[in-house]
This record gives sequence, C-alpha cells and structure tokens, in this order.
Amino acid sequence: MPLSGGGTPAPSASPRDRRPEGPTPRAGAILVLGVSGTSPLGHVAYVESVSPNGSFVVSEMNWWGVPGGGWNRVDYRTVTSMQDALGFIY
Repeated sequence: MPLSGGGTPAPSASPRDRRPEGPTPRAGAILVLGVSGTSPLGHVAYVESVSPNGSFVVSEMNWWGVPGGGWNRVDYRTVTSMQDALGFIY
C-alpha cells in the first residue's frame, strides 16, 4: 500500500519499497484511510494502542472528522469501525 501525497495509495511502487501490511490493527502500525467527505485525498494515522474488544486509539494531525480537529492540530480518537479503512502498514 505505497502512499502518495495526502495519504492516498500511490499508483505503483517497486516491491522493494513495500512494507508489510494487513487488515489487523497493531500498536505502532499506520492506519490508512480512503477518500471521504472529511478527507478528499485519504488520510493516515498512527495506532497508539489496541483494546481487547478490537477498537483502537490513533493519533493524527490535520483531521477535520472529529470535534476540535483541523489544520495544524494533533488529536487522539478511538476507532470502532473499519468502514473507511484500507488497511494497516506495519
């Protein structure tokens, strides 16, 4: 899942440039989100922790999808749905 600007997947990348990826959240992984109404180019976030129930806390910057979020702001939020997620880079 190589990325270009704005967190969107890059059109192509050499296999040597790729990192392990998958569908399961892990602390330290990068969450990759697709295009949405609050992020027309996609988005990435850092997985801070994962709970036993499958939800996980991310830190991110420049995300308008949460109260208090926005340009030049870091926020923390709990993710409970993988609806807009493309996957994780480990």
